[in-house]
Amino acid sequence: LWKSMIHPEDLPAVLETDERTHQTLEFFQAEYRILTKDGRARWLHDEAVLIQNEEGKPLFWQGVMYDVTERREAEEHIRRLSRIVEQSPASIVITNRLGYIEYANPAFSELTGYSLEEAKDKTPRILKSGYTSESEYKKLWDLITGGHVWRGEFLNKKKNGETYWEYAVIAPVFNDEGKIINFVGVKQDITERKEAEEKLESARQFLQSVQDALSAHIAILDREGNIVQVNAAWREFGRKNELTHPSACVGVNYLEVCDKAAQDGEEGAAEAAAVIREALKGEREYAWFE
Repeated sequence: LWKSMIHPEDLPAVLETDERTHQTLEFFQAEYRILTKDGRARWLHDEAVLIQNEEGKPLFWQGVMYDVTERREAEEHIRRLSRIVEQSPASIVITNRLGYIEYANPAFSELTGYSLEEAKDKTPRILKSGYTSESEYKKLWDLITGGHVWRGEFLNKKKNGETYWEYAVIAPVFNDEGKIINFVGVKQDITERKEAEEKLESARQFLQSVQDALSAHIAILDREGNIVQVNAAWREFGRKNELTHPSACVGVNYLEVCDKAAQDGEEGAAEAAAVIREALKGEREYAWFE
């Protein structure tokens, strides 16, 4: 009956241990799964010792079995989490409550150039580039030691001196009593994104400087007719009108301005609104009116 209850995957190892124990008469110990009547698997810890008489003659085996399913499932959960952390493409760092590194996953080493052995027992300050101020670091530390989560960006420095941008989420880890025992940081390399943003900003500034050099009033509208950018001549127009004219304001819907002007009887406003709508819909390549 006992053998028939053992999970088929565990049976060979259990039988091997059982046979060896009977041959050597040593202490029997094994952990294996059994299948319950409803087909569920439960983990058992099985121990047995040989009872002998005064002459050393074997009499019987005496043992105990107890259910260790919860412990085994907890261990498997920990192993699964460990594999996730180890294989994560994000850089993950765990420090003690004083901020000294206890663990860093392979992604951290790949990104920074520091092995776990090199980083262990040091603080994440080994990555400081000098870009972030001490006051910002203090705000971060005060926040996480207060039990809160910090999110933000760092310009850090690798072991080889190369700088890189990363987005980080740093959070405290609590024990069952609610006390902070560790801090964990999950970080993502955003260098390429930051470089793309810088190039885009440079292009925007160049376009703005070109537009500002022109004497014509220029306003750029989105597809809904909202003003997203104006040039210096347009801003000067607004200044001369003491910024009371709504068409000088970024964020204002220029079509609504034209519609309102048309209702107030301003000449050409209705035509301007109609022509702009056609251009925004792609019904004409450009709109020209005075």
